This record gives sequence, structure tokens and C-alpha cells, in this order.
Amino acid sequence: MAVNTNQVMMDIKSNEFHKIYLLCGEESFLRRTYRDRLLKALVAPGDTLNFSRMQGRDTDVAKLIDLAETLPFMALHRVILCEDTGFFTKKDDKLANYLKEVSDSTILIFNESEANRSVGPTREVLNEGAFIECSTPSESVLEQWILGKLKTAGLKMTRDAWTEFVGRTGASMELMDHESDKLISYCYGREGVTLQDVLEVTSGVSVEQIFKLLDGIAMKNLNEVMKYYRPMIEAKVDPIYIIGTMQTIFRQTLYMREMADDHFDVTNIAKTFGKKDFAVRKSLSIAKAFTIDEMKGFLSYVARMDTAAKTGRMDARTALESVFIKYCS
Repeated sequence: MAVNTNQVMMDIKSNEFHKIYLLCGEESFLRRTYRDRLLKALVAPGDTLNFSRMQGRDTDVAKLIDLAETLPFMALHRVILCEDTGFFTKKDDKLANYLKEVSDSTILIFNESEANRSVGPTREVLNEGAFIECSTPSESVLEQWILGKLKTAGLKMTRDAWTEFVGRTGASMELMDHESDKLISYCYGREGVTLQDVLEVTSGVSVEQIFKLLDGIAMKNLNEVMKYYRPMIEAKVDPIYIIGTMQTIFRQTLYMREMADDHFDVTNIAKTFGKKDFAVRKSLSIAKAFTIDEMKGFLSYVARMDTAAKTGRMDARTALESVFIKYCS
């Protein structure tokens, strides 16, 4: 069944778990957060006998089923975590049929950036398990989250500081979490966070600079991209930060494009996303260079590079630059 993210915490609190969890959606920070909370509740520290992790698009369904059918050893559950398998984007009768009859002693956790509700495996999760879609929250919700986090640390944030902070991080929860931790450490023992603190501590890369990278990609102009990318590297900006911000901005750009195609005007789109009209026009100018399918393909590829960098399967800088090369050639 489709449930909200609160379901994970309710299950943990009640100690009653679904047999299948599908954590999906564009907000990777939320997916990882709920993944880790489930694992903490279900898997004893150091228990390698009853916990298995499978990852990547070459994950074998037969091997997964065989492992899922193995009884746990001196534990209530066998827990299997599968990440970025692509199982829920395509037809797979074997997996779909198995998800109807998962053993009561097994809990499957899938952490996937994409899930198509029309394919068999996803439909079975909707019928038999917990389908949890992790979407990027609105800016007002993000503000409440960060200000609440600061309040717990005994800090307030001025309005101009917040405006600059969100301008630098975009709507990426991961970047917000990372940069707010830096601010908490820097401002510890003081009353609050000021604009000057944000300017001194957080990444110097603004959303505007990432827009310029995306502009260059839209023009398929590698020289233009590198003009803005090289100073970022020289300033030692983390490539994963750049990848994450690109994802967030481009995903929102896709949603704006879809609304524009459905005949929503700029003003209505701006109200929906809490943006100024000029910001929406800037996003739509980038979107015009792509078809909807091309935009989805771009996001899918960037998500794979992001995962490869974060899991250590690829150097972060190489992962980012492969995006530039692929889409500017």
C-alpha cells in the first residue's frame, strides 16, 4: 500500500513491520534516513548471518529469492537490503510473483531512485507491502526542519541568513543537513546564526552558479560548462555537492516544464514552487533545450553517477565530469 514516510516511524515504535518496504523518490536523503532507521530497528549490531545487502542493476533476482527463503538464525527476521537495482522500473514476473508470497520471517527493504507504479513488482509492493515515496518537501517545510534543528542546538537564524542559506543549498535536504551541521559547530555557544556566519561557513557555490552549469549543458557547450566548473574545483567545492544541487534544480525544472506543458502560466508555477517569476522563466529556458523524456533520462543518469560517487564505486569528480561529457557531446 502507498503510505507516507511517518509509517516507518510508526512501525518501529509498534515493533510491527511490513514484509516489504519500497523507499523510492527523488529525495535520496530521506530514503537513506528511513533505510538506516529500519536497519537499526531490525538488525542487531554485527549480525552478518541474518542481514544481506545487494546493490546495482546487475542484482540477480534468483539469488535474491534464494536468500529470502533462507530461515534466520537465532533471530526473528532475515533482513535483505537491495539498492539501486532498477527492479521497479521494468516488467519482471518472477520478482512480482515472489513478492506475493514473501516468507513471514523475511523483511525486504528496497531503496530505489525510481519506481514505475504500472509494472508488476511495484504493483505487488502496493498490494503487499509499504510503498513510501520520498519527495522533496516544500521550502516552508524545509525551513521548519532546519530552524528546528538549530533550535535543538540552542541557536536561532536571522531571516537574511536563512535566505542566503537556502540560496546556497537549494532544496537539497542532504546539502542542507551537511551545511547546517557546519553552522552549528561554528556558532556553538552563541545566540544565533547571522548572514555573516552563512557567508563564512557554507559552500561558496550558489544556486545561480549551478544554473550556469545547467545552461551550458542545455547548450551542449562543454567550454561554457568548464568556464564555471573549473573555479568550483579550484575552490575545493565537493563534487558530490555539485551533483546533488544539479539534481535538485533540474528535477524542479522538469516539474515546472510539465506544468507549463499543461498550460499553467508562469505566475501559477511560481506560486506552486514558492519562486519568483524570473526564476521560473530561467528554469523554463533551460527546459526548452530538452524533451520531457530527455530530462528524465538526464535525471536518471545523474542519479546513477551520484550513487556511484557516494558508494565509492567511482571517484566523485569523475562521476560529475562524466555527466558533462555525456550531455555536451
